[in-house]
Amino acid sequence: MTDLLSAALGLGLIGAACLAFTEKILPVPPSHVLLLFLGMTRASDLAALGVLLAVTTLASTPASFPVRAGV
Repeated sequence: MTDLLSAALGLGLIGAACLAFTEKILPVPPSHVLLLFLGMTRASDLAALGVLLAVTTLASTPASFPVRAGV
């Protein structure tokens, strides 16, 4: 499992977006755990945290549409 996380984090913002999208569809870790982990590992300053927040929000929003529609 750690190899998968390392590979995803190695992709930078695209990896963070993929993790956020996957978390919505397959919620193994709770959202707050994933976002806290990403903030601790990928955000070096406040600007990077803001960009990371925007990317994860944009990635997880479309993934929640099938869940809300009951598909």
